[in-house]
Amino acid sequence: MSPELSPIVAVMRDFADESIGADEFVARYAPLWRQLRDAQYEAIDRTPGMAIRLSQLRDRLASGVLTERQFRAAVQHEYARLDGDVLRPDGPADEALGHVFVECDAYGSPGPEPDDHGDRAARERELRAEVQQAIEVVRRAT
Repeated sequence: MSPELSPIVAVMRDFADESIGADEFVARYAPLWRQLRDAQYEAIDRTPGMAIRLSQLRDRLASGVLTERQFRAAVQHEYARLDGDVLRPDGPADEALGHVFVECDAYGSPGPEPDDHGDRAARERELRAEVQQAIEVVRRAT
């Protein structure tokens, strides 16, 4: 596993093994995920011409010149050129970590009615299950 993923995976494992609760997990996970995302943006910006090429690919997809499959292949080819240990955008680990971020947001968002204790506990179990799945995806992908 790349060193950049160690902190986020550690907090995921702490939550998965119930060393920390959901509220603490959400509070710790979100900034770590944002750091990874920002590192991706910085790596794209550091790679000569990549941002322009990615924009051109999006335009070609929108205009119908590229199919979705061709677009994804071309984007993955661009991302393969990124330097360093940056988490590759749109890869399995990136997708899994992004999904957990969305789940954290959903966990922290109030529903239409106030939570009772049972509903909150069920949401925490669901979040924990998502985190456990993501840990496995990240493990296999890195």
